[in-house]
Amino acid sequence: MKRFIFIGALILCVQSGAQAASGAEVFGLPAFQDRFAAIKRDLMIASQAQNYVAMEKACRAGRTLLPADPNFAYNLACALARQGKVDAALDTLREAVTLGFRNTDLIRRDADLSVLRFRPAFAGVLKQAETPLTDDAPRGLYDVTPTPIRPGGVAPVSSTNTLWDFDGALFRSFFSLPTDSRRLAPADADAYRGPAQPLLAGWLREGRAAGNVGDLYDNRDDGHSALTIADFPGLARVVYGSEVHSAETRPYYGAALFIYNLPTFGNSSTALTQGPFWRCQARMLVCNPSRVASLFNLYVANHIYVYPSHQDFLAAQGDVFPFNTPYFIVSQGSSGSDQPFLRAIAATLAAFTPETKRFLVQNRLLAPTVQMILRATQRPVTHAEAYYTGVAHPAVFASTNLNLDAMIRLANALTSNTIPPMVTLRVLKETQPVYGRDFFDGFPSAGLYDSPACIARVFRGVGWSHTLTVAASAAALPGAPPLTWRWALLQGDPAKVTIRPLDPAGQVAEITVAYHEPGFPSAADPSLAASRVDIAVFAHNGTHPSAPAFLSFYFLNNETRVYSADHRILSVDYAAAGTRYVDPALSCRRDWKDVYRYDAKNQLIGWDRSCGKVQEAFTVHGLRVETRDTLGRPQTARTVRYRPSTNTPPELVQVNDDRPFTYTYTSPEDAIGRPDAND
Repeated sequence: MKRFIFIGALILCVQSGAQAASGAEVFGLPAFQDRFAAIKRDLMIASQAQNYVAMEKACRAGRTLLPADPNFAYNLACALARQGKVDAALDTLREAVTLGFRNTDLIRRDADLSVLRFRPAFAGVLKQAETPLTDDAPRGLYDVTPTPIRPGGVAPVSSTNTLWDFDGALFRSFFSLPTDSRRLAPADADAYRGPAQPLLAGWLREGRAAGNVGDLYDNRDDGHSALTIADFPGLARVVYGSEVHSAETRPYYGAALFIYNLPTFGNSSTALTQGPFWRCQARMLVCNPSRVASLFNLYVANHIYVYPSHQDFLAAQGDVFPFNTPYFIVSQGSSGSDQPFLRAIAATLAAFTPETKRFLVQNRLLAPTVQMILRATQRPVTHAEAYYTGVAHPAVFASTNLNLDAMIRLANALTSNTIPPMVTLRVLKETQPVYGRDFFDGFPSAGLYDSPACIARVFRGVGWSHTLTVAASAAALPGAPPLTWRWALLQGDPAKVTIRPLDPAGQVAEITVAYHEPGFPSAADPSLAASRVDIAVFAHNGTHPSAPAFLSFYFLNNETRVYSADHRILSVDYAAAGTRYVDPALSCRRDWKDVYRYDAKNQLIGWDRSCGKVQEAFTVHGLRVETRDTLGRPQTARTVRYRPSTNTPPELVQVNDDRPFTYTYTSPEDAIGRPDAND
């Protein structure tokens, strides 16, 4: 809806002056994120239903939560105006403007405010909104002061230059560069000590390379594995002030939680090393749908982060990453394994020509382009076709495969009309398994999330295959030839994956993935067992391919499936998996076995479940049978729900619902029937 502009529209209007909120308020705002999201959801539902009383209630709840937020005040003015509460609406609109709402075009044309436009006071409010803020005017919740990069390359983060982006669930900090320090001085080129030093230092002296002026390095492990920024002249390091360090949530530590207005790369050599949910930072991120949106925001904000894989890519467990993504780089190994990649990224950013780098930053293509360069120049990628294989696009990168000289030369050779585009994906159509019938984990669907460059699916349904139609898109850059498209199976069994283009250009494809028994070889390292199928799509501009956009399927290791020769499910044993690892964030352990029943025509009619000595029967609709008729068919049945237990790790618990059903049949030969809810 037009009125739900919140932080996304306001962050572009960075003001000068002091921020109204204190450091404690700014860096404590993540604690309100869930409540904010719930209120905003209520507000959107009320607005779409044109229920202005409910809209007013939601806005008042938002104002109680965030009194300094101008958006809740503006939406409250709209709700009041729609109810004919003209005086209250004008007062609230004036308050929204005072708090920083400055979208004068919206105020003029918003149909919600039409009842106010003939009041003399409305013109005064509009004039107030059109008046620029003076330096001594009070600042709103989302007004910040860009902080200059200090001498010595220090980019300080404080409440003065930082706001909390509720829509993106990220902090945003703003910096400014002095006009006389936007380009590396030739004399400073000799201080370069990064990869390919003689070559790149020469380009820096000649002005043929941009250097690292205007780039930020963000270390998020308290210096545990910190890049030596002195090796890269012009590079500035992010320094978190005392306000950030005193925040209870430790926003300076772990996975990236800040977006900066300058190109940024960084790392966090941290992991969750104990307990059943052990995992590296990268796996923690891709298993959390609420964080994946912020990963894409970082990707298009010219940010690149490196996270070590720690224990997630070793022979003991195999490749346990459930999904692949271009949003960050995972280094093989533990603390310190990220260092070669940090140096490679810093050198690559320095190697772009000034014109190319400026174009990349302005068009938000820096991170996708660095990803392409890293993947295309790895040592195992010995020819062009190898770029379209899993060798080039592993979930985890080995530093021994880095070809630093090739990365730097490719970066320097790029021009504005040879830069590959960023590919995004959209699911158009999909077969969905039914919860309680086809799968039982406590998730609403098989799909974990649809992110613009990474679609994640868990193969939950008991059907032999999963089909979806996906459309890829990318913007062709000025001066570049038309794009060509290519889909590729990077990891998985080619006999069990079908990719069928549906249009002449190949942008739309129907993809069918059949069941893979977990434990097949990883494409990047066949000695490791994997449970993930990776499909990628690329756009080629005639000179270079793009970075991949991924569709990943994760196959659960805590179940043993048996299918018939014609691919009918015969049984699933959830207890036989033993100690095989499955990510507990994606599936709960359960101790039962389901054996499926078919009629004479091979139509599925239900299944029998055994759990120890307990035997239960279920109908084809997923209802637990309570009584049968004289033909042995279900007569009464009851719905069943499934929820995780409070144990650690959680187990899946079967809970009987209170809704009984009576089955009706059309004939004695009808073995499936129809469940009718009892009144």
